[in-house]
Amino acid sequence: VRPCIPVETGTRSRPRRSAPQHWAGSACMPMFSFPFALLALPAAGRQVSGSWSTVAARAGTGAAGAQTGTRRTAVVAASATPDPVVIIPGIGSNQLEARLDKPSTVSWTCRKKADWFRLWLSTSELLAATSCWADNIKLFYDETHDVLSDNAGVETRVPDFGGTGALEELDPDVPFHATAAFRKIVLAMVDAGLKRNVTLRGAPYDFRFAPSSPQGAQYMDKLKGLIEETAHAAGKRVSLLSHSMGCLQALYFLSKQTQEWKDKFIEKWIPLSGPFGGAAKEWRLFASGDNEGLPVDPLVIREEQRSYETNFWLAPVPRWFGDQVVMSTPKRNYTTQDYDAFYDDIGFSAGKKLFRRVEALTGAAEHPGVDVVCMYSLGVDTPESFSYGKDGFDKQPVTKNGDGDGTVNALSLRLCDRWEKASARSAKVMRFSKVTHSGMLTDDKVLKAVMDELGFHMRQDTKGLQFSSASGSQFAPLVV
Repeated sequence: VRPCIPVETGTRSRPRRSAPQHWAGSACMPMFSFPFALLALPAAGRQVSGSWSTVAARAGTGAAGAQTGTRRTAVVAASATPDPVVIIPGIGSNQLEARLDKPSTVSWTCRKKADWFRLWLSTSELLAATSCWADNIKLFYDETHDVLSDNAGVETRVPDFGGTGALEELDPDVPFHATAAFRKIVLAMVDAGLKRNVTLRGAPYDFRFAPSSPQGAQYMDKLKGLIEETAHAAGKRVSLLSHSMGCLQALYFLSKQTQEWKDKFIEKWIPLSGPFGGAAKEWRLFASGDNEGLPVDPLVIREEQRSYETNFWLAPVPRWFGDQVVMSTPKRNYTTQDYDAFYDDIGFSAGKKLFRRVEALTGAAEHPGVDVVCMYSLGVDTPESFSYGKDGFDKQPVTKNGDGDGTVNALSLRLCDRWEKASARSAKVMRFSKVTHSGMLTDDKVLKAVMDELGFHMRQDTKGLQFSSASGSQFAPLVV
């Protein structure tokens, strides 16, 4: 199934800097959002087969249409000076550096002192000295004062803010770009005419902290400054591109800006695989650790994973998951209405306070007040519920799968569908089939759709942009 082809109709509530785009072959109209509105769509607008479909609706036209199965007759013409782009990565999708002066270590084999080095990702240390790595990267939670910080004797920093180096690949020492994150997207955009650090900017961050911490709040200020700087230098509004938890970062950021600011600086936002209602698999992570199939003992990294404020931000939101059973034991079932009992029973009562810190940040999944092109995929087996046996939470559960992208559940991905009629801003949903969560960063059809939405020429032959991991980095999920 090919994308439906929208036609520019109606009026915009703010001036465009370029001529309206006209599309051939269809009278369907764009709809923007993230995890998305297909639940409310008629059957004609839903995925039926093949790779992807688009459903669209333009605010202000008084009508909406849907179509699948048509082919765009021409690539959108790129302007002489493409609109600038700022990339907001997901959890674990940019590098993190550290230096050590630790009072003690968890093992005599671990370093106590070290000058600045790449903490995320150091594949060799992660696999060969897992307990040392986990102790270095985990956060310390002062429950009395409700404060999160680096572990004792660890100082961290995020490299290359404003550039793309920290998010193109996570461990450059691994050959064949096997830990690539946004590398393929960046190469495509550079090929289309954007310039790294000028009109193509990266906004990496310490992905362990949410905006409810000072570190996360500081990132919001830096992101705003980067967008303004980029827009002023280019003389154009900025398009935002985000993936996974980066979509929560972008949604929260936009919710805190005035409409005047958004109209002045933001052209559009393209969220990929946004977990707007959270992901059920976070409960497995909290209960028994989650190694995502890598040769790492999940119990060794469980404490580290529990320490990240952002993992609570990614947890399933009660408002959307409702009474769905997410976890069961021989003694009882747990839904997202049972958060306090869940954290008590897994022996991590501090989780109750950590979840409340982030619960209201983006849980309502409100429209961001900018034009949105929401892209996600369904049709991949995705963890939905977990059954633990008599051995408790130190053993891995039996997992039941449902629909989603392999990481984020369908009900969460579809939440941005609600934005179709929620704002004067346009909302458009593009749904793909059988593309994994990380694969949304590397799939050729997704890349083509992103480039089209940004108005760039896209080479039909993308072989030069390929790298060895067809589904993206295997390592990012360790912190998810």
